[in-house]
Amino acid sequence: FRDGVSESQFAHVKETEVQAFKNVAEELSGGIWKDLLKGESWSPSITYVVCQKRNQARFMPEREDPRDRSGNLPAGFVVDTQIVSKSLFDFYLISHSGLQGTSRPVHYFVLEDQMDYTADEIQAITYALCYGYARCTKSIGC
Repeated sequence: FRDGVSESQFAHVKETEVQAFKNVAEELSGGIWKDLLKGESWSPSITYVVCQKRNQARFMPEREDPRDRSGNLPAGFVVDTQIVSKSLFDFYLISHSGLQGTSRPVHYFVLEDQMDYTADEIQAITYALCYGYARCTKSIGC
């Protein structure tokens, strides 16, 4: 997961950062890992996701039903149709409950997916990772 990349930088990031990860993975597959795996080859797969926290998107429930205590959509709410890119694998995720005001979604772009995750799988993994903060018992805004 990577933050701080604008859409105009996606091609550069794929050419440099994603390629660097691929190069390291290729080196590892023939190096120390081959020794540890007793001669068997191993080639790690890469999934590279860019997070954009600074966006202007806001989502509000149309009905009372999906609201949380503060009137926002519940944590874990995903938008992956209608307003997302037609050419990129992207989605919005409201990863935390808003304590005050409107919850701010994060816009995620999957630049590389060698694991062949479905949209639902990568969204579930992304949301699950929001619970990995040791000092908090609820999900956080990633």
